[in-house]
Amino acid sequence: SDFLFQAPPNHEKKLGVFSNCSPIRPNPIGMSVLEVLKVNDSKIYVKGIDMLDGTPVLDIKPYIESKFDCPSYQEK
Repeated sequence: SDFLFQAPPNHEKKLGVFSNCSPIRPNPIGMSVLEVLKVNDSKIYVKGIDMLDGTPVLDIKPYIESKFDCPSYQEK
């Protein structure tokens, strides 16, 4: 279906909705921009997450400043 492929801003090529930050998704997957404090074996310790404890993490992507527009309340 067409909604599974979206063209990100400033790009002509369509990508799958799970490979970009498309707000159009087939299910309610949340996104959070957060600070990684440390990584220890299979655990990642973070600060500033906007999820309930125990929420499964599907993917982790690096923060690219030009790609994300963080709300002012997350700015230092």
